[in-house]
Amino acid sequence: MSYSNYHIGDTLIRIKNACLAGYDEVKVTNTKSVRSVLDVLKREGFVESVSGVKNEIEVKLKRKKGSLGINDIILVSTPGRRIYIANSDVKSRHGIATLILSTPKGMKSGREAIKLGLGGELIAEVT
Repeated sequence: MSYSNYHIGDTLIRIKNACLAGYDEVKVTNTKSVRSVLDVLKREGFVESVSGVKNEIEVKLKRKKGSLGINDIILVSTPGRRIYIANSDVKSRHGIATLILSTPKGMKSGREAIKLGLGGELIAEVT
């Protein structure tokens, strides 16, 4: 399994690599933060299902018109470089990419953060 110290980054990169390789599912480490990021991806329509047992989560990726729904995932914040944005910046960056933010009210997509008037740490951009 994974020996990473940054489980969110490891999970997003595994999903990106699985999409590039054409896989329908991927297994990732089971943590609360990873689960909440996967919930955001599921709400935004990038992930079909998330099922897990003790240490692993099996993520089934959603297909759109024959190809996988995720084209690219860009990690913005890392453990060595945290990027925080205000609600006004979320509005300006929200466009083609779906933003994943860690807010005071949990992990939210850019669309949800705008609706709630929240800013926070910008984890990743998904297209």
